[in-house]
Amino acid sequence: MAEKPNGRAGTVKEQIIEDPVLGITLQFSVDKKGRTKLVLLGDFPFGNREHIFYPDGSHMGAGTHLSHCPAPNWLQLVKE
Repeated sequence: MAEKPNGRAGTVKEQIIEDPVLGITLQFSVDKKGRTKLVLLGDFPFGNREHIFYPDGSHMGAGTHLSHCPAPNWLQLVKE
């Protein structure tokens, strides 16, 4: 990992981004402690990956993501 000296913090909203050209899906989420999680899903040789970031934007760690990417329920139709 190489953090940019004097790197600025940015904001990324919770979202799921599908990149059909590369065949990957990126899922951003934030936990109750304010840590951002980026999950990379695709046909990777060693499985899906996740990266966790501290609230200040610093990288906390990474590992293998063991669950599937849920369909975003805010985009699904709701039957009345």
